[in-house]
Amino acid sequence: MGLAGLGSRPEQAGPRMGREERNPIKMFLSDRVLMGWVGTVVALCFSVSGCAARQAIPVKVFPKGSQIYVDGERVQPDPGGTMWLRRDRSHVVLVRKPGYRAQQVILESTEDGAARQLRPARIAVRLAPDSHTGKAVQVDLEAGASKQGADADLTEPRNVDNPGEGRGKPGSQEAGVAGGREEE
Repeated sequence: MGLAGLGSRPEQAGPRMGREERNPIKMFLSDRVLMGWVGTVVALCFSVSGCAARQAIPVKVFPKGSQIYVDGERVQPDPGGTMWLRRDRSHVVLVRKPGYRAQQVILESTEDGAARQLRPARIAVRLAPDSHTGKAVQVDLEAGASKQGADADLTEPRNVDNPGEGRGKPGSQEAGVAGGREEE
């Protein structure tokens, strides 16, 4: 036996059999490592360059059938009630329906760490009825009730020539439709 064989391990003596040499380029290009690098680059692209530039904004609007406008254009949320809006700029959301007062919500694009976010992150709007175009209101006045100091009793006829006849005292404001006369 020679000196090379004494005390040395078999893999060190002679050529390597059955083992590939570790080539750093082959390791870098192996399937597993390559997929890891590609995933990292894609994730970096989404977070830094704005590849994922839209944000889900849940929307709840009452009454049903209200129209939603974003930056002046009518939009329809998806069936789940979500709008997908660009995060890189602020938006003006207008909700309106005939017979109701319109409401406006401003979504501001804010810096949140490395990514931009829209705030508020959700919209909930309940429109109030418009007082000028709402449903008509019917007011029933009781007999004898007055409206702004005027005699509103229209159920009992009065004698204008003789204010003493009717419900009121002679000469009183209540006695005649056009006003009472003072008796001397």
